Formats: sequence, C-alpha cells, structure tokens
Amino acid sequence: MRDRRRSFSLRWAALAGAVALVTLAACSDGTPTNGPAATTTIRTKGATATTTKPPAIIGDPINVYTLALDECFSRYETGTDMITTLVPCEVAHKGEVFATMVHPSPFGDPWPGKDALQRYGLRLCYQNFEAFAGVIYELSVLGIGVLTPPQANWEDVKARYRGITCYVQRNDDEPLVGSMRGKAL
Repeated sequence: MRDRRRSFSLRWAALAGAVALVTLAACSDGTPTNGPAATTTIRTKGATATTTKPPAIIGDPINVYTLALDECFSRYETGTDMITTLVPCEVAHKGEVFATMVHPSPFGDPWPGKDALQRYGLRLCYQNFEAFAGVIYELSVLGIGVLTPPQANWEDVKARYRGITCYVQRNDDEPLVGSMRGKAL
C-alpha cells in the first residue's frame, strides 16, 4: 500500500512539475522573433505535455495591399492566414518596398491570371531594382518580391485594384535591418 501511495504521489508531482514547466515555457521574455514557433515537450513516466509558442508578432497589422514606397514590413504565417505588419526599418524585418505601380489594364478587362501578373510585376521590379539598391540584381544578396492583386480585388466593381508592389528581401531569408536603399548589397 505504501508503494502504491508513493507511486501515486510521484505521478502527481511529475504532472504538477510538467504543468509548471509548460506554463513557464508559454511566458514570453519580450525578445522579438520572426522565426518558427517553439515547441516544448515534457515527458514523465506515464504522462506527456506539449505546448507550442507562436512567434512574437512585431509591428502593426496592415492590409498587404496598402504598403507604400520605402515602408518596411514583416509577414507571419498563422496556420491558414498570413499576417503582414508594418515595422520601422531600423528593426529586423522581412521586406522593404522599393517600387509601386499600377497595371495599365483598364477596368472591366478580365483578370490576366496570377502567373501573368507575377511575370509583369517581376519585369517592372527588375527594371527598378538597381536604382534602389545601388547594384545590379545579379550581384546583389537581395531578392525581389512582388505583390500582385488577387482575382477578387481585380474584378471587384468598387475596389478595381490594379496595384503592383515591389519589395526587396534577403535571398538567404535572414532579416533585413535598416533601409536597403543604396546599400549596394
């Protein structure tokens, strides 16, 4: 009987310890991160507790289609959604807008398709890259990203959105710090 109580007490103590560790692991120390979620798994004899801590979201959430020239931003995946936040360029971020333009297709024209808009946008972004970065694209550590309107925004009778946004990002997926304008990276 004594061994049974001791075993029962040890299980409860282990479970209480696991709950305490999970609770502590869920607390943030305020350190910003754009990285993947951290997962902590605690195993004790007969019990397992797992918690996932999402990455800290830095900046003010915005509609990605409202980004303007020289603005810096980060993007976060939250399972099914993508959140875009506006951040000061002095803090770590994923992209910086270096050019914006409007597709010349008149309202009422059919949506040309995602691939056609991407090709059109990349061509225009490539043409504007050197003036922004201070180096030709082929010699840069920066990559080009393009935001194009989805079909729903293109065809909406009120929105009629035709905007194309060009941004720079690191090819190695490391965060940017500071503006990349004229850095010749």
